[in-house]
Amino acid sequence: MGAREMTDKEKNLINPASSGLLGAFFETRVQAAFVVFMLTSRISPCLPQWPIQKIKLQGRYAGFNIDDFIVFTKDESTGQEAKLLAQIKRSITITEENDTFKEVIQAAWTDFNNPDIFNKEADVFALITVISDTNLRTILDWARHSEDENEFLYKVGKGKFSSEKKQNILKAFRTQLQNANEGLALSDHQLWDFLKHFYQLGYDLDSDSSSILQLVLSLISKRSNNDPSSIWEKILGEVQSFNPDAGTLSLLTISKEIRDSLDTKKNPHFGHDLKKLNERGKYIIDGIRSEIGGFHVKRPERSCSLNWLMFYVWDT
Repeated sequence: MGAREMTDKEKNLINPASSGLLGAFFETRVQAAFVVFMLTSRISPCLPQWPIQKIKLQGRYAGFNIDDFIVFTKDESTGQEAKLLAQIKRSITITEENDTFKEVIQAAWTDFNNPDIFNKEADVFALITVISDTNLRTILDWARHSEDENEFLYKVGKGKFSSEKKQNILKAFRTQLQNANEGLALSDHQLWDFLKHFYQLGYDLDSDSSSILQLVLSLISKRSNNDPSSIWEKILGEVQSFNPDAGTLSLLTISKEIRDSLDTKKNPHFGHDLKKLNERGKYIIDGIRSEIGGFHVKRPERSCSLNWLMFYVWDT
């Protein structure tokens, strides 16, 4: 008997994971979670504790190869910047043969060697999946915590200290990086240096029972008296509308409705603002003349200027 054609009803019952719908669903949720981090003035994982300035979606048009989204952060006091280049894969197998892993490493290696878009002193890569691979995470942590490439490779190769799974993962990285490097083998130092910049994050945002989702909703509830789930849905919609146009989400470009739904008066950077206020206060006080028409004018010492200005701010 020949193969039976699939009915329309059966076609509608195809596993969403097989059709790629779950992958897009997961990607949008991860991107939206980082938008919440930005809107609630939280920091980005894997980067210094600096405010998120903007999030660029689908960054290939801007020259990035790791392109699902790029997080831009900045130290407001020094002007230093750092980026997180994120690739989202609902699941991935770290092997020498896996095509998806090959694509991720090819993109990351290309960006890693492009000084116009990647600063090795500050920027990092993040592979974001539903489940974090503990063996992969351990290897990447060992790379960052080792004195040099020799110590790192010794740890991975050490029988009872490491494991065959970890050794196979490292072998997969070496093979795929060589493929990405036009077939030229990497030195041990090049391998170690790349791995120090590479992170894996496990975000279980593929279901409504997600623990990460509950944390995200909690962040929203801290900033709004409205229903957190409703605001979350609006942010998801915003991300979906920006994605086809490779948009950039920031406090300036995100919709006023979403901005207004969150309490922007709760400013965690108030300490930084007070520092600037204190510096301005010192400048003003130092500029006040101590003698006017032969009379001496008593003024507070510099150490009191912050207290005076704080009193002024709160009193007014």
